[in-house]
Amino acid sequence: MAVHKLFIEDFEASYSLFALHSPVEDYKLVYEMNNLLSSKFYRVRNDIDLIQQGVRFSRFEWNNENIDTIWNIVTNKVVVNAVSKPDQLSLFDGGDNTTIQYHLIPEQPKVDYFLKIEGDYNQFMVNQLLLKLKSIPHLETAYMLDHESLRSRSNLIFE
Repeated sequence: MAVHKLFIEDFEASYSLFALHSPVEDYKLVYEMNNLLSSKFYRVRNDIDLIQQGVRFSRFEWNNENIDTIWNIVTNKVVVNAVSKPDQLSLFDGGDNTTIQYHLIPEQPKVDYFLKIEGDYNQFMVNQLLLKLKSIPHLETAYMLDHESLRSRSNLIFE
């Protein structure tokens, strides 16, 4: 009987991952990126769901057919307002309002958005993209991340 072995290296995805820091809402950032990069990002119907926390992260996608790459912008932070129930019934106690912040990639809590580019994207193109990204008015900083070092990189699989 023949034994077949699968090597896990054959199934590694090739993509580049960028961290984006911006205080603006996701749709404003995407609008500015579309204008500056001549891209055509659109909001994907299916958000990224983290079932354990019960939260959804918005995602924008652009299929760049010119260089055969798929670009995704995904939010890293979601703030949820939670109302706790009071222990005793009282006329004036309506419970405490607390805000809970969830992260798609908990190892990077300060990152507001991630830009994931699937496909071959060489170092020259990365440097050009970083220069263009840093010229966006509401984007504070952008830099490349090593996705291999992230423990929760499985959250970046969108299909």
